[in-house]
Amino acid sequence: MLLGLLRRLISITLKVGVLAAGIGAIIGYANLSDLEGWKKDLQNQIMQTSKRRFYIDGPIDFKITMPPQIIAEGIRIENAKWGKKRDMLKAKRLVAEVDFLPLLVGDVAVPRLRLEGAEILIEVARGGKTNWDEFNSLETAAGG
Repeated sequence: MLLGLLRRLISITLKVGVLAAGIGAIIGYANLSDLEGWKKDLQNQIMQTSKRRFYIDGPIDFKITMPPQIIAEGIRIENAKWGKKRDMLKAKRLVAEVDFLPLLVGDVAVPRLRLEGAEILIEVARGGKTNWDEFNSLETAAGG
């Protein structure tokens, strides 16, 4: 009798856990479903912080995997005005892995970013300043 009750309790707990995870995924997906809006917000935030243009030339997509991923194609970051080339970063694809648990409450936390097919240009001006120095003011959850 006690064993049967324990089995039922475990079964109910598992079902509630799966249901909660499903609801969390739906909430998270709903928050990320406006990917074009998310794309514009990200571009504006980088522009305000660094005074550089950030481009996502291709599509942006949300993949329900473990961990969930946001994938953007055709990434570019505008170079410094004094730089020799137009872009200081080009990447075929950016993959952002999203923490699942914050999605349950509607937040997006990105612990890992991966650039695929990246070309990174580092230039140094006469005074020793690099084209990447303006990005030192970007805030992250890790504090820097």
